Amino acid sequence: MTELARDINPELGDRWLRRGVTPSNVNLFLEGVDLFVDGLDFFAFDVRTLVFGECARRGIPAITVAPLGMGGALVNFVPGSMTFADYFRLR
Repeated sequence: MTELARDINPELGDRWLRRGVTPSNVNLFLEGVDLFVDGLDFFAFDVRTLVFGECARRGIPAITVAPLGMGGALVNFVPGSMTFADYFRLR
């Protein structure tokens, strides 16, 4: 996966988190990020909520695609707009 990404952008940096994204390393995960494109496993609800919440706090635009039947809905969350948690009514 890293090689494919570097074929697109040779200047790409990478950061490996052996235990995945957690509350203790989400700051490291988002360090230097200008835009978050959601590629998390669909069932990683807690991690997705954590990351999108942190993106909102930092003013980082975030993009996700929610699967709907045989299609999907692209949803963009930008600073100053409705947050991921509000949109999906997560409490």
